[in-house]
Formats: sequence, structure tokens, C-alpha cells
Amino acid sequence: MAWPVLVGQLATVAFATGDTALVARHAAADLAALAIGGAAYITAFIGLAGIVLAVGPIAGQLFGARHYAAAGAQLHQAVWLALGVSLLGCTLLLFPAPFLALAQATPEVEVKVRGFLMALAISLPAALLFSAFRGFNNAVSRPKVVMAIQLGALALKLPLATLLVFGAGPVPALGVTGCGISTCIVLWCQLAVA
Repeated sequence: MAWPVLVGQLATVAFATGDTALVARHAAADLAALAIGGAAYITAFIGLAGIVLAVGPIAGQLFGARHYAAAGAQLHQAVWLALGVSLLGCTLLLFPAPFLALAQATPEVEVKVRGFLMALAISLPAALLFSAFRGFNNAVSRPKVVMAIQLGALALKLPLATLLVFGAGPVPALGVTGCGISTCIVLWCQLAVA
């Protein structure tokens, strides 16, 4: 069961790695905004996902005891919990003044950080809801489903981010904001598939 979890997590890490590689080729100010915005997002997401992922051990224990309906009920509770904590996380991302003050961002970078974080704030509920799905499926011995969805999301993310960062045809170059928008689109698609 460990290898699908590892591969899925590597696919998730590749989101940020791909964004960094793309934005580094676009502009220095965008790379600075990605660093600040990424730190803000990870702070919010990791803290809140840890709460939502509590579904794993609870559902796993119930699943092991063959209390399948009770295990499924835990997923429903995790969904409500994810939606509730999303309000806190979205607020933090939409009002990033503390992160910007710590980073001492220039006005140019600050504008880019705000655009990036606005897109990520819209994506946070999808990310947390998918965390509940991931925690539950890993607990009931179905990590390959999660891995497949995460690999599919990565396959969509990289070309979409490239398009939105650099632009092409009628699509304008959005830089770091394009990374945020592509992440938002992909995370909601990932949740829809889940």
C-alpha cells in the first residue's frame, strides 16, 4: 500500500515544482510572488489538511472492525469539517497582509501575490475536500484510486500552467497568477473525479 501513497504525494509535490520551473523562466517578480504566496498557501493548507486527515485513522479502525456504514459516516463528517475549516483558510489567503509584511514585499510583488492567493483561496475548499477523500481511501485500502487521480491532475496541471503562465494566441501571459488559476482549475477537476 505504500507505493501508491508515495507516487501520489510525489505527483502533488510536482505541482509546486512545475510552477517554480515555469515562473522562474517568466519573471523574477513572479518567482518572488510564488515564493511568498506558496509559503502562505502551504501554511494554511497543511494546518487545515491535518485536521481533515483525522478521518483516516478513525475510518480505518471502523473499516477494520467491519463497521462499513460507520466508516462511511466518518467521511461525511470529514467533508463537513473540510468545508468549515475552508472558511478560515480562504479568509487567511484572501487577506495576506501578515505574510506580505513578514516578506517585506515590494508593491509590484504584492500585487502578484494577491492575484496568486486569490486563485488559491478559491481552490482551497477543493484541496481540503480531496484530502478527506484521500484520507478515507487510504484508510480503506484503496490508495491506487487516489494515486491515479493525482497523476491525472498532474498531467492536466503542467500544460495548463504553461499556457496560463506564458500565454498563447488569445490567452494572455498571466505569470504567477496563471499558476494559481491552473491550480484552481485542476484541483476542482480532481475533486469532481474523486
